[in-house]
Amino acid sequence: MSIEQAYNFIQIDELVSSSGSISEIALIDEGFHLVVNLLPNDNEHARATEKQEFESLGVDYEYVPVDWNNPQIEAYESFESILKHYQNKKIHVHCAANFRATAFYGVYGYRNLGWSEMQLYDLIASIWNIEEYPLWEKYVSDLITAEYIGT
Repeated sequence: MSIEQAYNFIQIDELVSSSGSISEIALIDEGFHLVVNLLPNDNEHARATEKQEFESLGVDYEYVPVDWNNPQIEAYESFESILKHYQNKKIHVHCAANFRATAFYGVYGYRNLGWSEMQLYDLIASIWNIEEYPLWEKYVSDLITAEYIGT
């Protein structure tokens, strides 16, 4: 299976993609350096052996669990730090349905890559309607206005 077949897959740019749940098979021949998993281990879509599977393939793996019902600024800060460390490397970010992943990467683009607010929200809107999730709408708004993050 190719990574492009993963649920709600998006190729964000030449080095970064995101999706919902994935299988390690999808990454074997695609040259990924890092997988970032934002899906908590207690989620029904989580795979208990995911970290070991990717690391056995020589793919670095970072786990940043984001509680859908209570996302924390610290989770985003960890995500941002990881992405800064892996700049210019091929990265795949995933969660259950690519909601958390697009929100986090959109904020990262806004805060670190010169993206406009429209680009941030266009990425999110390519998968889901954040306005239907007021908690997440506020969370993203807080992240893009919080000046202390990442310092």
